[in-house]
Amino acid sequence: MEKQEKACAHTPVKSANIFNRIRLLVSFLAIALTASYGSNSHAANASSSCGDVIERPWCDTTLSATLRTGLLLNALTLDEKLRLMAGDNVIGAITGNPAVGVSNGLARVGINTVYYSDGPLGVREGKATAHTSPLAVASSFNRNLAREVGQAIGNEVRHKGNDVVHAPTLDVVRIYTSGRVFETFGEDPYLVSQMGLEWMQGVESEGIIANAKHFGVYTQEGLLGIPLISGIIGSRFLYNAVIDERAMREIYLSPFEVLVRQGGLDSVMCSYNYVNGFPACSSKHLLTDILRDEWGFKGYVITDYVFGQKGTFGAVNAGTDLEMPIGLWYSPSRLKQQLNDGRISEQTIDQRVGGILYAMFEHGLVDRSNYPANEAAIDKDAHGATALKSAEQGIVLLKNDNLLPIDLAKTKSIAIIGEASNRFISGGGSSVVNPYDLRTPRDAISERATAAGLTISYHAGNNIPAAANVAATADIALVFVTTSSTEGDDRTCLALACLKEKIAGRNPDRLITAVAEANPNTIVILQTNSVVLTPWRQNIGALLQAWFPGQYGGIALSKILFGDINPSGKLPLTFPESAKDTLYANRVARYPGLPEFGPNGSVMRVEYDEGVMVGYRWFDDQAKNIAYPFGFGLSYTQFSYSDLAVSGTFPNLTITATITNTGERAGDEVAQLYVGLPDASASERQPPWQLKGFERVTLNPGQSKTVEFALEAHLLSYWSEATNQWALAPGCYELAVGPHSRSQPLKASVALGGGQCQ
Repeated sequence: MEKQEKACAHTPVKSANIFNRIRLLVSFLAIALTASYGSNSHAANASSSCGDVIERPWCDTTLSATLRTGLLLNALTLDEKLRLMAGDNVIGAITGNPAVGVSNGLARVGINTVYYSDGPLGVREGKATAHTSPLAVASSFNRNLAREVGQAIGNEVRHKGNDVVHAPTLDVVRIYTSGRVFETFGEDPYLVSQMGLEWMQGVESEGIIANAKHFGVYTQEGLLGIPLISGIIGSRFLYNAVIDERAMREIYLSPFEVLVRQGGLDSVMCSYNYVNGFPACSSKHLLTDILRDEWGFKGYVITDYVFGQKGTFGAVNAGTDLEMPIGLWYSPSRLKQQLNDGRISEQTIDQRVGGILYAMFEHGLVDRSNYPANEAAIDKDAHGATALKSAEQGIVLLKNDNLLPIDLAKTKSIAIIGEASNRFISGGGSSVVNPYDLRTPRDAISERATAAGLTISYHAGNNIPAAANVAATADIALVFVTTSSTEGDDRTCLALACLKEKIAGRNPDRLITAVAEANPNTIVILQTNSVVLTPWRQNIGALLQAWFPGQYGGIALSKILFGDINPSGKLPLTFPESAKDTLYANRVARYPGLPEFGPNGSVMRVEYDEGVMVGYRWFDDQAKNIAYPFGFGLSYTQFSYSDLAVSGTFPNLTITATITNTGERAGDEVAQLYVGLPDASASERQPPWQLKGFERVTLNPGQSKTVEFALEAHLLSYWSEATNQWALAPGCYELAVGPHSRSQPLKASVALGGGQCQ
């Protein structure tokens, strides 16, 4: 690879040697099995605060982080700088201990060792509070909840002795079967940005640095994969995302831009894949031109672990600062050789190390001792309450033929069907959490039902006729089904049972059908990583989507089933009617991609030629029938919308509407603002509707509230490839407010940019 890099520092070079990649993998595995770079405990590397400002002027907290960074860079030797550009412990990447990643400090200058944690669903280090999947947080459409979840996770990250958390995941969902959909906040860039921003701010309120991932255009793991590593076909390590600038900016980079510009994000993880011919971690366009020069990012870029890095001088010059978990490409010897050969300069090394130091100064890591690993300081009850709240607000009621909430006066017996009701359901990979506590749905529902005098029966569902017989003897049947999901391996279909499930003898669709035939009062509970096909939905009485509901998902489900709380979740993903309706159906070029031997080493070319038509935008643009739309979710009460008003002048428009609870019980509603932008040209088409605002309100029966949405220029702009900047298309802008993307009872229009509305 080094010899191939020598061809040119600024243009693609010849295809990477496969043996080089095998050598790297063997090296990593050998290190993992035999040694640990650095200490095996937080205490061993614990250090005091920075030091005396006379001897160490960079310790002066009255100076800006930028000035302090410059002072410290001048004091560091070249060897010390190079040591800061790679992690120092590989064992933690596999075990989570002593941390997921470790970057040793420099005692000579008062720089602490930095400890890294995983955390989209909770801390991957020993036991921790197991929160819902971020998809469930997104389903709440509740910014305050996202912040509360982030703060709870950040608190545990801190009390486990860590400084940085690899989260939030800002990847916009493109492929519903991707193995990491559950880690995301959904298919809409505005929703992802809003929930991700609040989550990040919650984490950082605890003195933890959020490391947002995966930058950029990271949308698939690959098919037929090895969990935790990669699929063989369309591998996340080797696919090349071929995408136009507009789609990249408006969809996949948009959440990162919001967190940088509005949240002061100081740490980004570059992704495994290639983008337009360059490894993401060696893309000057992504890491320097956009992230730093355009958005003003001052912090540091971390590689995704082991295989994110695909070269040395290309990554250094492009803008990657820290290789994790250890220095394979950024080892001091490699970096020195590149310096000696003139492929990189010490000035560029200063830029790379400067980003790391800036973030440490900006977030106080230099000015305090290492956080002690103190499990006793974690408020498990408070964090458990947050996990429960997230599950309650994230569960989505998709169908209800007057079967829910369960009427205790008319119900004497309940059958619980499915082994998924009796265990902890979550995803694999870097989001694995070992819960402090667990209340399964079977336990929680049985306890609640027994207390009410109901009879409970159970069947694991492994024998479909027997399960149907159990269901037939009960007044109500609850069928629990799930899908497995993990980093490094995409599911092979949208059905509940794909190749792996069928090989294992699990047939949940047949189970649901058989139970529904035996008992018309069948309620299906999905605990899935993503959307699934629901061909049986017309034959059941009710349907709940619980996603991966965390350690207290069982309690939340019990409370919703028995009406103790009102369901209020809304879908952050569209449920297709059929797999053939997705943007990638029968389009191998779109997913998993077609073979290519790219000049930088990619072996699969993935075309993003659908442009900005992703998620519900695709289904709307293609006028596809769907099962359940984006933003959809039922309640045990009803709401009406009225009094739409538009005020202000561009670029500051304000839209207001009144939401009224017309039902008989209190509940929460999420009012959603959609905007239909005018096409800029025949080749620059817009989706029919785009989410540009949402507000969650709590209403008692008969109560009304006014919701307000602020629209500024950026929310109404598109990326013009002709001018290479954001632009406002002249024309008529359609505004719609309603309960989901395909129900918009309130509409208005406004002419902007010199256009007209007819």
